[in-house]
Amino acid sequence: MRLLVIILLVMVQPVMAQHRYSLTPVNGLNSEKDDILCGFMEGKPIYVSNDLQDLVNDYSWNTRFVFQLKIAERGNTYQDLHSKGRFLPFPGIRSEGTASFNPADSSLYFSSAESYGESKGTHLRIYSTRWNGTAWSRPSLHPVCQGTRDYAHPFYDPQTGVLFFSSNRNGGYGGMDIWYSYYSQGAWTEPVNPGMLVNTSAHEIFPSVFDGDLYFSSNGIIPSRGYELFYCENKSQWKSAVQLQDPLNSPGDDVMIVFLDAHHGFVSSDRTGGKGGDDIYLFQREEAGLPQNTFAMELMVDGKPCAGAGIRVTNPLQEVL
Repeated sequence: MRLLVIILLVMVQPVMAQHRYSLTPVNGLNSEKDDILCGFMEGKPIYVSNDLQDLVNDYSWNTRFVFQLKIAERGNTYQDLHSKGRFLPFPGIRSEGTASFNPADSSLYFSSAESYGESKGTHLRIYSTRWNGTAWSRPSLHPVCQGTRDYAHPFYDPQTGVLFFSSNRNGGYGGMDIWYSYYSQGAWTEPVNPGMLVNTSAHEIFPSVFDGDLYFSSNGIIPSRGYELFYCENKSQWKSAVQLQDPLNSPGDDVMIVFLDAHHGFVSSDRTGGKGGDDIYLFQREEAGLPQNTFAMELMVDGKPCAGAGIRVTNPLQEVL
């Protein structure tokens, strides 16, 4: 058999490094509507997709349609994703937002405009629910939510126990800001705003974390570009936001990035060439100028060639090569 070996670099470095990236649309999930991949549960991708116009809620920062959480399964590779339908079984279609799974205690944090039995409102809130192996618990309002403000786009970092989210709560710099809260000694800390090195007077949304660094989308740092993806290093304190290079960013709105590992991940964007609205793209970082190598393999059993045996070669992501 022939095996193509591609040597990749590690982690996203500042934009000056100018790594090369290839993007491939995930056509098994993309539709004419908006589709945004936000995380994983036990290896299965979680994403949001919309097909109903929001006639209940009027968010000044989001004039699109109602989103519902869905879950997908992977084929041989992460490019081969197929929807398994709606993710959560709770009633109501009052706009579910992105979700983030905590594998340590099987909790899921998600945003929704549904009240789950309480008095109905017109704002997004963050809720938590727990998977017991067969069913989800009834959603409970997350304690970071206070007052009549929007709380959306939760992303939990299991390495640090920090929940990032976007909100227009009091104390921010205007519009939707990125906030975070620690889980410490059995309780969530008062939310903290990382400051003007991250947030602007416009909107910062869809936070994610990889290797300790914060990634997010903003339409206030470079307003002429619309929503662009940025990251901030967290080396004892937040550093200035750095714009991710093209093609991770595009002339369109680029709203979320989620990493599989240091070399692969997903970008959600309404760039031209997609099926419509926000589409999901698998990205891979490449190193230019490396030679391609061909290897031969022979399977031996007791010193004799074994004909007709099936051999499956996988990468660290357990994708079949």
